[in-house]
Amino acid sequence: MTKTAVIVLCRAIIAVLALMAPAGGAFGAEVIERFNTDIAVHPDMSVTITETITVNAEGSAIRRGIFRDIPTVLEGPQGAPITSDLDVLSVTRNGATEPYDVESIRDGQRIRIGDADVFIARGLHTYEITYTMDRAARMFADHDELYWNATGNFWQFPILAAKTTVTLPEGADIIDLNVFTGAQGATGSAARAERVSNTVASFATTEPLDPYEGMTVAVAFEKGVLVAPSGGTAAWYWFWDNRGLIVPAILLLIVLAYNGYAWASVGRDPSKGVIIPRFYPPAGFSPALTHYVHRMGWQKNGWTAFSAALVSLATKELIEIGREGKKTITLKTTGKTPEAELPPGEEIIFEYLSGRQTVKINKKHGKSLNSTRSKFVSALQNENRSVYFRNNILYTLCGIAIGIASLGVMVLTGILDPLFLFFGLFASVFLSLFIFGLRSVWEGPMFGRFIAGLIGGVFLFNFGGLALDLFEMANVNFPVIAAVSIAATTIVFGILMRAPTVHGRRVMDEIEGFKMYLETAEKERLNFRDEPDMTVSRFETILPYAMALGVEKPWSERFENDLQRNAVRDADSSYSPRWYHGGDFSSGRFAATMSGVATGMAAAMVSAQPSSSSGSGFSGGGSSGGGGGGGGGGGW
Repeated sequence: MTKTAVIVLCRAIIAVLALMAPAGGAFGAEVIERFNTDIAVHPDMSVTITETITVNAEGSAIRRGIFRDIPTVLEGPQGAPITSDLDVLSVTRNGATEPYDVESIRDGQRIRIGDADVFIARGLHTYEITYTMDRAARMFADHDELYWNATGNFWQFPILAAKTTVTLPEGADIIDLNVFTGAQGATGSAARAERVSNTVASFATTEPLDPYEGMTVAVAFEKGVLVAPSGGTAAWYWFWDNRGLIVPAILLLIVLAYNGYAWASVGRDPSKGVIIPRFYPPAGFSPALTHYVHRMGWQKNGWTAFSAALVSLATKELIEIGREGKKTITLKTTGKTPEAELPPGEEIIFEYLSGRQTVKINKKHGKSLNSTRSKFVSALQNENRSVYFRNNILYTLCGIAIGIASLGVMVLTGILDPLFLFFGLFASVFLSLFIFGLRSVWEGPMFGRFIAGLIGGVFLFNFGGLALDLFEMANVNFPVIAAVSIAATTIVFGILMRAPTVHGRRVMDEIEGFKMYLETAEKERLNFRDEPDMTVSRFETILPYAMALGVEKPWSERFENDLQRNAVRDADSSYSPRWYHGGDFSSGRFAATMSGVATGMAAAMVSAQPSSSSGSGFSGGGSSGGGGGGGGGGGW
């Protein structure tokens, strides 16, 4: 190419750029140059709307296309919400059909226009969206009306010019017009309204609209053109508009009815008997079975009962319990054989320990100890076999299924926000685990109760404030309250569904009386009539039961004080158990030592386990954004 040709080419490019300069302002920013809306009102109160939106794309917010958010929950004449169905008929860009998706958003639909894999060219693009919405026009006592947010008030971009044409059904007669512009709730009007004919009205802005500003139009016309729905259609509309009250109420009643019936049928506890102090455990009950029936389940996954069974074996001189240093606990058999048949749980533990020289409660033996605990737990559950209490698992699972299905129906019908449901379920699980953890600590020693209370107080102080803030920010309405009530009802009745049998209730009354005696043995020793004399054998035989019921400390204190008073006829103050060997034992601190054995063994068992891993105008009430339709949009 010659030098002259290059100069000519450069001049041509400069000339083209100069010609484009007047339009430079339009091409420098992403804006909506024109927003034209044509609204056709039909006698059945529905509308057909065609929006012609010309945007300037610069590859910033508008890369693949635009999206249009359209509310479908409108405000009715009496203020009640009306749900309108939106049906997209066609979408084009620059005259050609354009791909789109319709997505659900809160109280509306989003029309996402464009292809996720295709970026559009920079410059002007004209989108045409045609859709219908039913129940859009309104019927009042003295007139009918279309009150519509023509552009929507929530666009990300300024709108340089907007125009709306409203066409009413044949035979209509326009009696009044109104138009509002500005942000949501504004009552100003930088626009003009024109009655073109009896059935046609035109509206146009006189100033550009800033981002998040829009134009709302109102057309009032004589009654007699619109026909209200009747019969089954009217009934369906009534139900659908009020489903936010009707559906949650029905579902809540179903959940309450089922759980109430199930609880009354199988979950109601038999009446408690009179609890009186008892000097002995229920006949034929091992310490572990006493623990299991008393709690109607396990504490610390069965390790408390497991530890009590170990001490029971030790007091029978079948095993010895030792302590090495401050943390390591050892177990070994004595070589003696049982004089009588052992309870099933103790038999499993004894078989595990037999043939092993010494078992240390540590990580090395953690896996085998846990396996033994599983067999131990199964043996105790087989002993129960619903004789003493029933978990009523099928009733509980059915209640959970009904609760989950109810929440699912609320989400699928658009009554409940899925995000709120997810947050609620997450919070429920988190709080349940948190409370369960605190409860485990609370049931421990006094220091543990102090720590649990401190952690609980700090948590409530911080999380409580956050929960109140979220409660104020969220759209807390009847569906939300009903959902929370359904979840709470399901959880509460799931817990209450477990119940003792009649026979089990009598046994539990005996255990309660026995526990009452162990807790008050020292305080009330002079008031008990016909209490057996304290002996080493009596103390050691009952100690595992005291451990199983969590009252080993007061029982040991009773024995310690009897030793000091020389009230134990077969032992003096220097007594120490033959089955326990530990450098920290002191006859002067006997109760503290025995209490430490009980709590220390269960804690050691737990810590020894291997770690796991897991990978809405007229009459002064109108405003911009106050009618139906509206919404907004943006680019993507």
